[in-house]
Amino acid sequence: MADCPTASNNTSSTGTSTAIRSLSLAGPHQLEPGHYVAVVAHEVPTDDKDSYHIKATSDNFVVVRNTCSIDIENTTTTQRQLQSQSMATMIQNARDDIFELFRSDISMPARCLRMVFHDCIGGRCDGCVNMENVEHRAVDVPMNALRDIGSRHRLTRADLWVLAGFCAVEFWMPPDNAIQFRFEHWGRRDCDAPMTAGPNPIMCHADFGTDSMLNFMQDQFGYSPSEVAAIMGAHTIGVMRRDVLGYEAPNGWVTDNQRFDNQYHQELIGRNGDMRLAPNWNQDLVRNGDSFLPDRWQWEGFPGGRQVTMLNS
Repeated sequence: MADCPTASNNTSSTGTSTAIRSLSLAGPHQLEPGHYVAVVAHEVPTDDKDSYHIKATSDNFVVVRNTCSIDIENTTTTQRQLQSQSMATMIQNARDDIFELFRSDISMPARCLRMVFHDCIGGRCDGCVNMENVEHRAVDVPMNALRDIGSRHRLTRADLWVLAGFCAVEFWMPPDNAIQFRFEHWGRRDCDAPMTAGPNPIMCHADFGTDSMLNFMQDQFGYSPSEVAAIMGAHTIGVMRRDVLGYEAPNGWVTDNQRFDNQYHQELIGRNGDMRLAPNWNQDLVRNGDSFLPDRWQWEGFPGGRQVTMLNS
């Protein structure tokens, strides 16, 4: 084992676990007897030499005699699937901070859900949304709101934004049907550009017809028509503001836009599938002559005297 480089001179200990910070991901390393947690991380470009984004950690393991560790990078267990109590604690702490943000600004859950959808278009969730694309207007609001949480818990933006999307749905779930999504996979890499730059993939558009929307979601995410119909229900929370994309829907798509349930689908086809109970939809033109945005067509209904809005897609 003499050929193995030693890592015993640069470690930090907490309780019975030792996190080895000097190991590179490639190649074997000599480990002294003791308790360890393997950490997969990359350095953050700051003046703090101990500043890292932790991507994954392993379960606590014990070395009982001098040995060469496995080559972490080439194991069959992917970095994103490594599980540990310490990582679970980090994620829970980030969840707590995200929920605190939501409680301080109840518009933020819907904003975060929109943000993570826009981030994941184009092949992968990479923590970058190109703000030069007008379809992304106002997505930078939740991006900036989450910045401190990401730094505090050393999560990549890509991981943090996906977690925020989970929390957004959980936040508005009815209490009698509440669940917590299991955040089992992490280690998503941020794009190499700043968070407001990077790739600029083609976006779906509110004027899409059925075929265009189904084809787009199939190409981007591999969704079946049933899955597309299901995910469109995410529009049950949030509103549309004319200063963002030119649509005007102060009440959103449904009569209660702070409750994540199946109202969106019921507004389309009627409660319990009875079309007679669906709103009497009429198309209306929103004029945006006072801005650079074009005029927009939208569908409006007034169930119970309260305006709800749908778009063509």
